[in-house]
Amino acid sequence: MNKLTTSLLAVVISGCAAQEKVKPKPYDNPREGYIVYTPKAEIQSWDGIYLSGFHSTGYQYLNNCTATSSSSKVKQLQGYLRYNEKDGVVYLKYNGGPTYFSCDIAYDTIKIEVENYLNNEKELATQANIADNERREKLKLTRQENPKASATQDAIGLFVQYCELLKNATGNASRIDHLRSMRHEFIGPTTNVQMYQYALNAFRNSGGRIYCESVIPQIKESMYSSQMDPRK
Repeated sequence: MNKLTTSLLAVVISGCAAQEKVKPKPYDNPREGYIVYTPKAEIQSWDGIYLSGFHSTGYQYLNNCTATSSSSKVKQLQGYLRYNEKDGVVYLKYNGGPTYFSCDIAYDTIKIEVENYLNNEKELATQANIADNERREKLKLTRQENPKASATQDAIGLFVQYCELLKNATGNASRIDHLRSMRHEFIGPTTNVQMYQYALNAFRNSGGRIYCESVIPQIKESMYSSQMDPRK
């Protein structure tokens, strides 16, 4: 083979190589995209609960994007992150990918962003738990100082529950029966029966079109005038 033939063959081979198409990795989930983050799971805890609702868009999640048809570099593409509660992972997808464009995924960047979000949600949940515990302790002290007044408030709350449930008694019948039969922590059985009767009368007298909160002053007045002890 002479030098001219060798040179022409090299040009042909080089030209063919230049036209070779990129073969990108297919999405892990055809609808959702690539799995880019999986929450940590321990025996009694799982970080996924703090990622509910997480989603983000940006150009920082993809690098070295290439057109699959020509192997030519393209401008940076936007990536879309979203936590899927059903699968319990964070997915990445992007327009045209991976059919038309193949990109390197910036896993470290994604991990930092997702975990920053996750840790912030953890902190908010911790603060909410602290506030809830403080509220419970305050309520506990209030009950100790004035148990009858606290039970009265509980009874009024129970009336509102019955009233709201009666608006759709067919769908809520089992819930109503449960409230009527259960033993309440501070409300006595006689008061439980009375609250249901108050709610039923108010519901019937309004023809089923009632704003339950508006009846509370009448319930309070009736309880006070009858000197009802809600703990009985």
